[in-house]
Amino acid sequence: MQRTLDEFEEDVAFLCFGLIFRELTDLHKEYLAAFYEEEFDNPDSAIASTQKRPMILRKKIRAFISIDRGTGYDQSSTLEVGRTINRTYSGYVHGASPQLMELYYGDPPYFHLAGGTDSPFYEYHTDDLLNYFYRAILSFAFAAKAFGEDELFQKIRNYSGEFAIASGRENQFRETRET
Repeated sequence: MQRTLDEFEEDVAFLCFGLIFRELTDLHKEYLAAFYEEEFDNPDSAIASTQKRPMILRKKIRAFISIDRGTGYDQSSTLEVGRTINRTYSGYVHGASPQLMELYYGDPPYFHLAGGTDSPFYEYHTDDLLNYFYRAILSFAFAAKAFGEDELFQKIRNYSGEFAIASGRENQFRETRET
């Protein structure tokens, strides 16, 4: 779920930044064409369909959203963070052994397939959840700004600060909020 949310957040930023900074590119056109393209070109049979829906490379989307537009961010570091997060959660999506083995614990150890609040990783994952809530708030702010809703953008931006304070993560989230 986290990897899906990461990609949604990147996609929203990619589309919104194109509008906000008036930098719509051919990559945006390709992205939207692929987004709206039907999965199957044969409505009578998915198996007989020959269509291969194009996918825009994630590294191209990350490269666009991480352009330094006066924020002082180091683009290569920002790209590396996105790549690292994607690779970290990729194992959960594709069922790699290190991530699957997080489900194996206890005394005696066994696979916990119905969730586990007693997992040694539970606290890390719940703590990380605040990042996703915060990033979702920012995605709504980006969308409001992209659609020219400046008053709504300010309200959401202010709320992002209130959320950061209430979550106890003000210092961690402050840098993101100031950009």
